[in-house]
Amino acid sequence: MLHNFCLYTFIVALLFISCDTKDTKYLVANIEIDSKELKSAILEYDSIIHRDPKFLAGTPDGNYLLTVYERNINDSVTNYAISFSFDTWLMQGEPVWLAYVGGKLVVFYPSSTYHGILSTDKRIHKEIARRYFPSEYKLLSKGKPLDCFSFNDSPSLVLTFHKGKLVTKKLSMGI
Repeated sequence: MLHNFCLYTFIVALLFISCDTKDTKYLVANIEIDSKELKSAILEYDSIIHRDPKFLAGTPDGNYLLTVYERNINDSVTNYAISFSFDTWLMQGEPVWLAYVGGKLVVFYPSSTYHGILSTDKRIHKEIARRYFPSEYKLLSKGKPLDCFSFNDSPSLVLTFHKGKLVTKKLSMGI
């Protein structure tokens, strides 16, 4: 009886020890991309930057974030510039939306109408930095702001939608 009790206690203790939740954090998407054209373009852009090694040459540890910058032109026209980031600097003052496309995290920066009003939740910002940019994570964990950003001069894939329909798609410099 005592032997069984000790065995069960040992097994329960092992289960508690093995339940380390440090690395089980996950980022939950807070938007769903309904546009098949936008999803396809994000995957297309990711394959473009992987085909040409010069695009990812400056990435720290080969890590980057797929990013989409939204720009509302007027009530019916919206541009989406698909690019990638080497850092999370912009998240300090801008809100982000998260989506998954083809199993990859995609960070959306909405139109600039939120600047100074909303920003990214600091826990989400730290978790993204932890996964992709460890040196930034160290600074954020110490409560320090990110002072600099990485300049990315790679082309963006710019999509223009009119009333929800794709009207143009082009690879261009800048966002």
